[in-house]
Amino acid sequence: MLVDCDERIYGAYYYTQDSIDQLERPCWLVFNEDASFENTTVNQELYQQGFSVAYIGQIFSGGAGYYGTEPLEYEEMTRQIAENAVKYLFEHQQMQVSNQRGLLPEPLQALDSVMLMKTDSRSGITLMSRDAVEGESFWGFTISLTITVQMPYDMYG
Repeated sequence: MLVDCDERIYGAYYYTQDSIDQLERPCWLVFNEDASFENTTVNQELYQQGFSVAYIGQIFSGGAGYYGTEPLEYEEMTRQIAENAVKYLFEHQQMQVSNQRGLLPEPLQALDSVMLMKTDSRSGITLMSRDAVEGESFWGFTISLTITVQMPYDMYG
């Protein structure tokens, strides 16, 4: 869904992706969090599922701490994508896809079972690096979401 929020996003991957080096960037990594079952009624359960979505920005690298203008360009791009992503989530609270990038044959309607997708928070834009890859850096941030889902069931059937 968030691939549709900005034309510069290449894809979205589950956190079980084998290697971050194989991802086309910039992209999203999706992490499942805990689910809670709190509102049970006869033949229906409302539950909440948490997700974290991490933005993994374009890699830039250089020697001796010098990166040229790439960090500033990529930071600006990351800030724009963060704003576009949060706005898209606020406008699509039932997980509908407006298809503004034309990636699908047509827009996707809201999911019947989704009552609400709530954007809980967005982290700050952060310059990240990995110890395993010397001199490689990228900008990133995370968005925390809670999705409330209605799950009907037949307890007598």
